[in-house]
Amino acid sequence: MSLAKSSEDTSPSKEEIYQSLLRSLSRRKGFGIVFVQSSSAEANRIIQRIQEDLPQKQVAVLRLDKPIDNLYDLIKDRHDRESLNILFIQGLEESLKPYVKPGYGGEGDYYNIDTVPNILSHLNQRRELFRDHFKNICFVFVLPTFAIKYIIRRAPDFFDWSAGVFDFSSDVDSQVAQGRNYNNYGRDQFNISEGIVITGGNISAGQIAVGRNSSFLKALNPEVQGNALKERADQLFTQSRYDQALDCYKEALTLYRDINDQVEQANTLKSMGDVYQFLNCSHEALESYQEALSLYQKLIFRNGEASALKSIGDVCKFLSQYNEALTCYQQALILYQLVEDRLGEATVLQATGDTYQFLGRYADAQEYYQLALLLHRSVSNRLGEANTLNSIGDVSQFLKKINEAQIYYQQALEIYRLLGDRLGEANTLNAIGHVSNFLNLFDAATNYYQQALEIYHLLGDRLGEANTLKAIGDTYVFIDQAEQAMDCYRQALEIFQQIGARLGEANTLKSLGDTFASRILGDRASNVEQATAFYHQALEIFQEIGDRYSQTITFGAFGQLLQNLKQYEQALNYYDRAISLCQSIGIDNNFYYQILLNRGNTLKALGQLEEAVKSYDRAILIEPALYRAWFERGDALDQLGKLEDAIDSYNKALDIKPDLYEALMYRASSYIAILNDM
Repeated sequence: MSLAKSSEDTSPSKEEIYQSLLRSLSRRKGFGIVFVQSSSAEANRIIQRIQEDLPQKQVAVLRLDKPIDNLYDLIKDRHDRESLNILFIQGLEESLKPYVKPGYGGEGDYYNIDTVPNILSHLNQRRELFRDHFKNICFVFVLPTFAIKYIIRRAPDFFDWSAGVFDFSSDVDSQVAQGRNYNNYGRDQFNISEGIVITGGNISAGQIAVGRNSSFLKALNPEVQGNALKERADQLFTQSRYDQALDCYKEALTLYRDINDQVEQANTLKSMGDVYQFLNCSHEALESYQEALSLYQKLIFRNGEASALKSIGDVCKFLSQYNEALTCYQQALILYQLVEDRLGEATVLQATGDTYQFLGRYADAQEYYQLALLLHRSVSNRLGEANTLNSIGDVSQFLKKINEAQIYYQQALEIYRLLGDRLGEANTLNAIGHVSNFLNLFDAATNYYQQALEIYHLLGDRLGEANTLKAIGDTYVFIDQAEQAMDCYRQALEIFQQIGARLGEANTLKSLGDTFASRILGDRASNVEQATAFYHQALEIFQEIGDRYSQTITFGAFGQLLQNLKQYEQALNYYDRAISLCQSIGIDNNFYYQILLNRGNTLKALGQLEEAVKSYDRAILIEPALYRAWFERGDALDQLGKLEDAIDSYNKALDIKPDLYEALMYRASSYIAILNDM
């Protein structure tokens, strides 16, 4: 039936709204969330009609006559839950009434209080469980006006999954007559005069444009337009259409400011900050988050305040402002604990762990991840649990606890597969591949990488595909299969270049340089020429994107290639450039040691023995427990005629590695030289 009516009558009748609800429920297959705004008597009539009009659907009613904290378990324990198609839930408002308090100036803004009803925290935290475990059920919540408004304000994550509000309340006509939005709280806006229903989940730019220009919407509170624009912006955001989303958010913000709706202003500013983050506009993101934070603080809206603080922390972390990030996270954590939002608390703990990991404080990171894991498990947030297990696995790798890392990754993998999260599954397969390489289980590593590669390809995740091809290439290098490695690197390089992933491109060019530098097959001169070209290309990109760490590593690799070619002066130049960066950015001691050792060997080959000894001394200061610099230092001192000092160095090397044949021979030679001089 058509919903079009004459221009004099813009209000939808209850029958028209019922028919819209009926169509929505009849077409829906599987999980869904719907809100019905009506009196109890009206609700009973609606439920009876639905049962009669949809005989092919299994319909049931859950009536709640007292407050509850856990809806999920009530449904899980129903014997008929596997066969249900539609479940009407009445009486949820009983769980909200104890929290209702007068608002500012007696205006009834009870949704601004600084605590969240337990049932709303429960719905927010477990919405994924409702979706994943009750895939066959469409939940229809029958509620009065105040309860729906409460849910929108304080359980927005849960409400955002709904198909909107079907309003059967008795004062619809009077609301329209007064120029107010009859469906002030929902996502469905009925524009009868235009013959359109704008429904949450199906709003198009054209529909919003028509709705905003229609006489119906102009006669209503601008909140209608603001809600529609914000809903559209949310959809554009999920579709990665960030510029368009930002435009819609800005228009919605203007409308909310016109009507002084500070809650929606804050929510919209927070959403704008999220968009700016995805656009890598960190300064603009911070401005939006700070403005949202100020409003949340003014409104004493603790959940919003905590969310904004966490987002500010995320931007600071992205900008490598780690101490500022930790401060924001700590403030957010206190607020989430205050309002007993355990999911928010877990998320902040996880972000804190990430920050400590960036700082190289792995023990602290591990501690926060473990706390986050406990909370994710306490609220049955399986996705958060899997993500945290992955993070713990990463830290375990850094701490060289490889077997532990593998256990955590396997646990995460099981959960991702259970949830059907293919991207999480692929990322974890990659991580297990890395661990397998570390354990010299190269066949297993390749198998895990191949599984990940298939999933990335299926998902159209080209970056994941390229990274995995690069990892497979690395594995082939470990088992001396250079030709297969180069084939994988070339495939990865092509994808990195196509998608503009400059860091991945540079890393792959560097790996190709390494492979050609050590290649056995083919003409040696040609291999060296190829290696040199790849190193130069990699360095150009590393310098362009400001990756000084990778520049350092590449300078070292280039120096070693030139040293092996006995082009010592050029090699020395690259080693000195690597050392200069090592000193300015700080770098892994093993790498710094190796560069100083190679530099010493190059100086020794050039006959600059005193300078060589100085380079060895610097290496020994960094890693005194490694034998090679001691031995090479002894050889340089031997050539300088400082035989007793040479013997001391040989002895140091032998203390570390008693079976070092070279040191035994060179030391004996030095003793003989001393005896001959006597």
